[in-house]
Amino acid sequence: MRLPDFGKLFEDGRRVESADFGPVTLGLHEAGHVVLTTGRVVACDPLVAPEAEAYTVALPPGRHRLVLSVAHFDDGDQRVAGAMLHVGDGPPVVWEMALLPGEDVSALGDDEIFGFGVDSATACLMDEEAARTVAALQEANAESFFKLVEDEMEKNYVDTWSRAEVVLDEAGGLNVVTYSTGLGEGLYASYFGRDARGEVCRLVTDFALFDFDELA
Repeated sequence: MRLPDFGKLFEDGRRVESADFGPVTLGLHEAGHVVLTTGRVVACDPLVAPEAEAYTVALPPGRHRLVLSVAHFDDGDQRVAGAMLHVGDGPPVVWEMALLPGEDVSALGDDEIFGFGVDSATACLMDEEAARTVAALQEANAESFFKLVEDEMEKNYVDTWSRAEVVLDEAGGLNVVTYSTGLGEGLYASYFGRDARGEVCRLVTDFALFDFDELA
């Protein structure tokens, strides 16, 4: 599978000629910092499937900056095109699909991906420890957790997207960073970017607004 340079999705002010939407301008927005305690990263719909498995590639523990690429359409609509976690200075020179245990890219067809499903139009990145906490909070009182995320995202709402850094543990700083997903429901893939030394320096989730060729 030929992968594009996902870094192009995060060039502030970049114009993309989209076959589906016409001319689109990309703008970058800070979404907060993801706190990784174990370094095992979970990308999922936090309101539906927080029990999702972590990716097979672990990242350095710590606080890592998360940036959203927002597509600004000429009709005034705005949609999140991608989310990028910065875990090194980079720049990335090669990209690989982020996989869960048991997944093998050689089994994919040309237009197929491994990804996570979104049903609530909301995705997130969080540590595996945070995912266990979110699952426990939902089991104890799902409505209370949903309201927490909704209230935090409402503080940052812009027609038609939002994001939030939801703190789960004040003492330890454990958190989940949530954000709107492209056009809403769907199956979305993530990709690790490696620098010239082969070290992972980025993790990107692509919300499939554009064909790969449109990012060339």
